[in-house]
Amino acid sequence: MCSHKEGENGHWFTKSDVLTLPTIASTHRVFYARVYQMTALEREAVFKEAAMKNLRASPLKVAINWACNLCRLAFGFPRSYLPEELRAVVLIAANGPVILLSALMGLLGLWRWRSVPVEIWLLMGFTAFYLGGSSLAPSLPRYFVIVYPLLILGSACVWYRHIEMRLKSGAVL
Repeated sequence: MCSHKEGENGHWFTKSDVLTLPTIASTHRVFYARVYQMTALEREAVFKEAAMKNLRASPLKVAINWACNLCRLAFGFPRSYLPEELRAVVLIAANGPVILLSALMGLLGLWRWRSVPVEIWLLMGFTAFYLGGSSLAPSLPRYFVIVYPLLILGSACVWYRHIEMRLKSGAVL
């Protein structure tokens, strides 16, 4: 995620990808060949050092890579050096409305925060923590699907509480 090489956006590649795919190998093969001769602890230290060096060299590029990870988490794109697939359209159609509804209901829940039960706030906090942590690692849409039920539950609760409050008060919807 910390790589700031041209054409890369934080998308994760396997060791075999780095060693065999020409577009990736040209920039990373020498580094990986050297690092994978080390023990696991030495390798981890070298990776950490390289990540911190990249972070210090270009914090904006790392922030852009993180934003790409968020998009990849929900929609499966963009991916470095790979053509986009039609499945991205399906993921946008499936995940887009859930994300939009969750965002709107999140804002409504914050506006009327006392109407939302503490349990829902705890679940939404857990969801935010999980999604935030998942966006720092190699993000895939299958990691987002896990919290679908929690997002829908939170959105439904806020929706119901807001409409119920409006109906009880006699306000016109």
